[in-house]
Amino acid sequence: HGFMAIDPAIFGDRGEIKAHFSNFLQELRDSPKAEGQNKIFTHGEKEVAARDSMMKEGIPINDNTLVEVLEMCEYLDMDFSSYFGEYRPEVSESFEGSY
Repeated sequence: HGFMAIDPAIFGDRGEIKAHFSNFLQELRDSPKAEGQNKIFTHGEKEVAARDSMMKEGIPINDNTLVEVLEMCEYLDMDFSSYFGEYRPEVSESFEGSY
């Protein structure tokens, strides 16, 4: 990995550069889409959408991890259902006996 800092002002007016890249990104997003696709993503858009979704709907947890949480709750004498309701996870056969 490497890191480099460049002052964009060396390329011209900051506002003009920002406007130029904003226009470029919009043209890119407005380009014809691949068959079956309805959006062209630019750098970071998928991550921002995922973060927004998780902030609203919570973070998805697979059943194998949830089994471990259930076991920890039982070990610590905590009420699993007060956090996760009546849902009871099952270990995936793919990971059975892995932990």
